[in-house]
Amino acid sequence: MRPRARLAPLAIVSLLIATAGCGSDDAAPSSSPAGDATGTAENTTASSNSTVATPEDRLAAAPAATTAAGTARSTFTATVVDVNGAGSGAVTFGGEGEIDFENQQASSRSDLGELLRQAGVDDVDGELESVVDGAVSYVRSPFFATMVGAPTPWIRIDPAALESATGMDMTQLSGLTSNDPNTQLAFLAGVVEGSVEEAGAGEVRGTPTTRLRAMVDLRKAAEDTGAVTDPQAFEQFVASLGDGELAVEIDLDDDDRVRQLAYEHRLPAGGGGGHQRIELQYFDFGADVAISIPPDDQVTDLADLFGAGE
Repeated sequence: MRPRARLAPLAIVSLLIATAGCGSDDAAPSSSPAGDATGTAENTTASSNSTVATPEDRLAAAPAATTAAGTARSTFTATVVDVNGAGSGAVTFGGEGEIDFENQQASSRSDLGELLRQAGVDDVDGELESVVDGAVSYVRSPFFATMVGAPTPWIRIDPAALESATGMDMTQLSGLTSNDPNTQLAFLAGVVEGSVEEAGAGEVRGTPTTRLRAMVDLRKAAEDTGAVTDPQAFEQFVASLGDGELAVEIDLDDDDRVRQLAYEHRLPAGGGGGHQRIELQYFDFGADVAISIPPDDQVTDLADLFGAGE
C-alpha cells in the first residue's frame, strides 16, 4: 500500500494560488487543433507586419497585442511534481476559463481531485472554482473550505494579507505562479536580451503560430512592472527557485498575440516544495465574458482564518 502523505496547509494555499484563474479538467490538450470557434475569422484578419519584425520585436509587442482585444477565453495544463517531498510523483490536470484583460479579472473551473489523491488525501471533492480580481483570488473548494474551517462556500485569498497572517511571502509567490493572465504576460517584460530565438512553426487550436523560446529574468520583470512590494522578501523567493531565470516557450499568431505560453519552475519549500510546469492557451479574443465577484455574505477571508488559529 502506498504511504499516505499529508499535504501541508501552506502547500494547499500555494497550489490554490497557482491554479486561480484556470478551469475544468476537460480542457483541450496543448497545441490541439480543436475547438477555436473564432480561429478562422482571426486568421483572416491577421496582420502581415510580423513578417518583417524580428523575434525580439514580436515578443516585446506580444503582451499589449494579446490584451488589446479586451477579453479572451483560456485553457491551461499544469503538471505538479513532488509536492511535499520526493517520490510523491507527478500529477497533470487542466481547465478552462474566461478573461477580462482590461479589468484584470478572470474566472475558472477545475478539479484537483487527482492532485489531492497523489498527496495522500483520498475520498474528497476536488472541485475548484475561482475568480481573480486583480491581486485577489476567490476560491470555491469544498475540500479546502473543510480543511480550514471556512463557514462559507467561497474563500478570499489576498496574498498581502496572508503574508501578515502567516509570515510567508505569498505576494511574491502569487506573482509567479498565479494564472491571472495579466500577471503571466507581464513577466515577459523580463526577457533576457539576446535570449530570444525562433523555434519554427507551430499550431495551437488550429491557429498557425510562430514558436519562440527565451529566458526571463524574474528580477528584471519585477523591476520593470513594479510588482515587488518587499525587495528583500522577493530576493529570498527568487533564490528559492534557483538562479532567478526561467526558460519560456511562446507561440504567437500573425497578430503577435500569445496563443500559448509554457514554462516550469520549482515551488518554494515553504509551500511544500516540488516543481510545476504550466501551459496556458488564449483564444476567442473579444468574446463576451461575464465575471462575477462572489457576494460578501458568501465569502470568508483566508487571512482571518489563519489569524484565528494563532
